[in-house]
Amino acid sequence: MSERADTSGDERPATLGELASGLRVVRPEDLPGPAPRTLNFHGETVYVTGRQATVHVTPRAEVSCPLTVGPVPVPDSAPQPRTGVGQRLAEALAEHGSVLLSGPGGVGKSQLAAAHAHRALATGASRFVLWADATDGPSLTASYADAARRLLLPGLPARDLDRQAAAFVEWFRTPGPSALVVLDDLADPAALTDGLPHSTAEDRRVLATTRLRGASLGGVLGTVVAVGTFDPAESLAFLRARVLASEVDYLAEDGHTPRLAELGEELGHLPLALGYAAAAMVRE
Repeated sequence: MSERADTSGDERPATLGELASGLRVVRPEDLPGPAPRTLNFHGETVYVTGRQATVHVTPRAEVSCPLTVGPVPVPDSAPQPRTGVGQRLAEALAEHGSVLLSGPGGVGKSQLAAAHAHRALATGASRFVLWADATDGPSLTASYADAARRLLLPGLPARDLDRQAAAFVEWFRTPGPSALVVLDDLADPAALTDGLPHSTAEDRRVLATTRLRGASLGGVLGTVVAVGTFDPAESLAFLRARVLASEVDYLAEDGHTPRLAELGEELGHLPLALGYAAAAMVRE
């Protein structure tokens, strides 16, 4: 679909107010005279021929959903349910729309976020998921820009990551398909000053993970849900599940339960350390 207007002899693209003389379907090869000069007009192609400017509106490509952008971690083959923190996360997201998982390294914050992302896609709660690297400002900008390109947002300036990222943030803040943004390993809350993809829509959610605590977060993102180590029962269940998933069945027998429980105590019930230990037992 296109519009025509008299441009008074110059070669600038007509303004929206000037483009009011009518609508017609046009193909570039159907324009009279020599090949027209092309300009860009709000993301569309403008063909300029003499005193006439024709805006050729290209149909937008459709984005297939569900769509995932970014390296969402693969689900654990033997996940350990974390009922308490999982319930707090679900309740906080439902109430506030944005949640920050806070805790020291190795407690499983990214695994919790990944499990939520996969569940949201599987249940249809989110039609779009972005897993963004939030370790620093440039990485976050690159993740947003990648999402904008994958969503085929109109009028994206080539090679301008900042404006592409801003286009994605604006898309997220406006009504549209259900979406989840995961900001993994947020190291500097100030990076979100102008780029927080917050939306008032009930089906738009933001979930972040960080090692920062308390006042350092500055209330930058919704509710903070603290993530700690496993409790003793979770540690034992985790180790047994990992061993049972392997061929080293003898380690999962009841007679070895005290040894596995003792190992959990020695490792401080830290999920990352327990994962390494279980892999070493199975391998060796």
